[in-house]
Amino acid sequence: MLVSFCPCLWGKQGAFLLMDMRTHGAHQLEEDMWVYLSEQEKFSDFNSEGALIWHETNIPYAVWGPQSTRSLSLKYYPSEALKHNGSLYAHVFFARSGYPPDPNDPEYDKLAAFERTHPVVIYLPKSRADKRKSLLGNSKESDEVVKASEMVEDTQADSKDEGPVDWISYWKPNITINLVDDFTRYVCF
Repeated sequence: MLVSFCPCLWGKQGAFLLMDMRTHGAHQLEEDMWVYLSEQEKFSDFNSEGALIWHETNIPYAVWGPQSTRSLSLKYYPSEALKHNGSLYAHVFFARSGYPPDPNDPEYDKLAAFERTHPVVIYLPKSRADKRKSLLGNSKESDEVVKASEMVEDTQADSKDEGPVDWISYWKPNITINLVDDFTRYVCF
């Protein structure tokens, strides 16, 4: 799994945080980032060393260049529950340098931190048989492929009427985190 970070704004809650940063001299601010992996959709175990996979400190805000780009490559060994169709989430937290990401911490400031949860395992419908015919190959083989695909199509048409779609879990091989600096003003009519 490759996890990369590029500074740029991320999400509505982050917009308020970064708007606040801009009014307080954003060019001088630095952020800290925490990335946790968990099988739970809601994350609260900030003291778990096993869940914390990445921590960066003093990331300059609104500085575009190599000094603000971070990347991490890691191997993840899934639990038995995850191997049996479980889910995995990346919980990404940003806070101004010096502020904790944990809402239960007494020094936590909700205006100085924000988080997003990103699913690492996605579920997609099982792919259907390919009905295309090769125009470059042997016509005898092409006819066999067409007959086989017709048979699969017939059985799938029957299964469509009979039951629900089969879903397959897929791992996302990378996660890219971009904080987008966008302070566009919109006029309400």
